[in-house]
Amino acid sequence: MTDISSFLPINKEREEEIISYFYKNQKEVFRVEEKYFFDITCKLLYWCIKEISTTEYICDIHLLYDYAKKKKVNIDKKEIERIVNTEITHKNIDLLFTSIKDFYIENEILKKVETIASKTLNKKELDREGIKELSIILSKDISSLGDNAGLFNTQEIADKYRAEQEKRESGIKIRSLGYKEIDQFVTRPAAEEEMTVLVGLKGMGKSIFKLCQINNLLNQGICVVAFEPEMPMMSNIDRWISVRSGVSTYELLKKDKDQKLKNRIEKELRRIESLPNFIYYEDASLNIYKILDLTHKAKQIFRDRGVLPNDEYIFESFDTFDMLEDFEDADPKKIKANINKFHRLVVRPEKIHAYLLWQGNENKLRSGKMFKNPDDLDYYRIGVEDIEGGAAIASKARLVMSLNRPVQMKKMLFSERMEEWNMERDLLNIAGVKQNDGNLFFTQFSFGDNMRIYPYRGNDHGNGNDN
Repeated sequence: MTDISSFLPINKEREEEIISYFYKNQKEVFRVEEKYFFDITCKLLYWCIKEISTTEYICDIHLLYDYAKKKKVNIDKKEIERIVNTEITHKNIDLLFTSIKDFYIENEILKKVETIASKTLNKKELDREGIKELSIILSKDISSLGDNAGLFNTQEIADKYRAEQEKRESGIKIRSLGYKEIDQFVTRPAAEEEMTVLVGLKGMGKSIFKLCQINNLLNQGICVVAFEPEMPMMSNIDRWISVRSGVSTYELLKKDKDQKLKNRIEKELRRIESLPNFIYYEDASLNIYKILDLTHKAKQIFRDRGVLPNDEYIFESFDTFDMLEDFEDADPKKIKANINKFHRLVVRPEKIHAYLLWQGNENKLRSGKMFKNPDDLDYYRIGVEDIEGGAAIASKARLVMSLNRPVQMKKMLFSERMEEWNMERDLLNIAGVKQNDGNLFFTQFSFGDNMRIYPYRGNDHGNGNDN
């Protein structure tokens, strides 16, 4: 066991939680150092997992036991099993990592205090030189407490920027939001460690547009995780098959299908099941910490399938993000705190791009006073101010897009002219209403057969600088 100050009891449970986490996420074992473990069994298992992580093997009880025996340690396999199945009670694993690092530093400080105190007692007088030495040591060690990740000196900044320039020499990795008609207006489309928000009113086509974007990204080989707390899986898969195959959802729902239709559906299902770069999450229960855990699991699945890129970039969509447990309270202060937490714990450290679908506020529409002329709906844009907690959301999103479907709004608000609206082209308007480092923009899409969405070629609307 590592030498420990007489003042500090070992927190074995905390160390066992971390070993349990590393057992399930072995590639993360390098996030802490072996010296931070004081319990001899946890230290041993940490060493074993670290050694295994350098190989192509995946941790299991038998492999851990074999590696432990290499150290010639008499350890019970059941004890290993108990530790790796320890429940992880800490929701934020980074705080748990920081806690054992801090415990190590506190132990080092107290050992030094005990050494100075022992010298003083032996001399029966104050060890002034020892006290001065201790004050210098304490000043240095106490500043190391807590998480210092993110602090870089100028040399480190320069080195990181040189590395970035070298990457750019070989070509910057261009990401995509699924349609080049949007990418052309966006300075950094779907960049890692950033967020895009798509806001729209209910029934305007947010979900189907997002589905078409995801389908395009999957065809490009991008790893995608779709979090779907709102809509049941079967409804989404109906839509997806319709988008990919051209079979209408009406046909998919028919009771009696002919063999030709069945074959067509089966053919598309085989194409879908061959996609290694897509993961779907359907549970309506979802919060920020669960997303963090699921992101780790998704990366491991993609890694096992051989499709996770070296930079571990993933495109994660959320339909709709305001259904997360963390955003059930519409208090703007709580929304701001939780969007910051999501950005800090998931988006930045996991290097994902988060695509958040958000429900627009319909109070203006319900008032019935906003639109007197149907033509006003053709270029109506939902603004950031129309989102619950919009200021907080927009502050963390690099791009906020407003989605509108004019014909559907006309049918809703001016139903007495339904025959006229049935003859009008069903367009989907996308307006960039907030973009960091770029202009706002406006572009249109058209609904094709069934649920397919195509860029609308009728007009060229430019970059929207008149916004």
